[in-house]
Amino acid sequence: MGCRVEHARLERNRLSSEYYKTPEGREKKKELNKNRKDPGDSPRPDDDGSVINRDADLESYLKSILPMIEGRAVEQEEIRNLIQRSRDELRQYSLGKEEKPRILPDE
Repeated sequence: MGCRVEHARLERNRLSSEYYKTPEGREKKKELNKNRKDPGDSPRPDDDGSVINRDADLESYLKSILPMIEGRAVEQEEIRNLIQRSRDELRQYSLGKEEKPRILPDE
């Protein structure tokens, strides 16, 4: 019933995995990951096909509500710094390659 679909999916994954292990594939994957690194800076298509910029929308929204919350005028630069700080705090960092704990045989 679903074996053909599952087999095709597994085969696509296998071929893709093999390709990205080649020097050409690693270079392509590096480019794809670099382009995907910070999607908040790039415009993205909306449901109706128009392009929106999430940063501009967020800045506009914050510019309208922050003065009410803070009770003072808030500069555009403050808003940009706030957005950048929040991104820096939420960014996931690699923990690096740690050695797996070795299990010693029973003596």
